[in-house]
Amino acid sequence: MGIVIAIETFHTAGRDGNARTVYAGQAIPDSDPVVAANRTSFRTPEQMASATVVEHHAVEQATAAPGERRDIRLPRGRAR
Repeated sequence: MGIVIAIETFHTAGRDGNARTVYAGQAIPDSDPVVAANRTSFRTPEQMASATVVEHHAVEQATAAPGERRDIRLPRGRAR
C-alpha cells in the first residue's frame, strides 16, 4: 500500500456519499476510492520529486545599497 499526493484542491463525494474536499498537497493512501475516481488529480511522491524544479533567478535590487552609487544618464536634448 502506497500513498499519492493531490496536485490540486477539489471536491468530490466520499465513501458515505457526503461531500469531501481533497486539498493540494494532501497525502492519501492509493487504495482510497477517491484516488481511483480522480486519478489525474494525484501523483506519487516520486513523480512529485521529479516534477519539482526550482529555478533561482537573480532579483534586481530596487534601491541602492548603503554606499552604492547609481547614476542615471538621460540622453541630451530631452526634457525631464
